[in-house]
Amino acid sequence: MLGSFFDLATDPSTGFDPSSAGKKFDAILLDIDHSPAEFLNPSNAGFYTTANLSH
Repeated sequence: MLGSFFDLATDPSTGFDPSSAGKKFDAILLDIDHSPAEFLNPSNAGFYTTANLSH
C-alpha cells in the first residue's frame, strides 16, 4: 500500500487495506529512520534515486 502512513492510519473509510475498510491488523511495522533528505548511512543514498522510488 502506498500513501502517507498517517493518512492511512486515520482514515476509517480505507485504512491500510482499501478493499477491506475497517480491517484490523495484529501489527504494522514501520521504518521511519530514513528519508530522501537524510539517511543513517551514506551507502543508502542509492535507494532514494528517482528510478528506485518509482517502483
